[in-house]
Amino acid sequence: MKTSFYVELHTGADYSPDEYTRAAGQMANLLAEVFVKEHFQGGLTKGEVAEVQVECEVSMETDDQGMELVGKAVLDIEGPKPVKLDKPSLSSYVKKAASNSWGSVKVLKKQVMD
Repeated sequence: MKTSFYVELHTGADYSPDEYTRAAGQMANLLAEVFVKEHFQGGLTKGEVAEVQVECEVSMETDDQGMELVGKAVLDIEGPKPVKLDKPSLSSYVKKAASNSWGSVKVLKKQVMD
């Protein structure tokens, strides 16, 4: 059974066009590092995980404070039963992985219904 989630990572950091390529690469690497099957089996989810498919996007977006770098991911997680994505574990892991690049990252998570 497939369970899908939409996740956003907000850095709160603005970048010039010259800095964007480096920062976007760091965010893409962070997304790739966080959303691997081993992490889902190791505590990011509640329930058995058979397969994980991830689509990622990195962009600059406008918010109330100006521009910020945002990483987005759609996660399709296959398992024998619906799987729950543990937000506290996800937030903790992302914040540790992102601490050198952005200090604090805001994590948003929503379940996507088919």
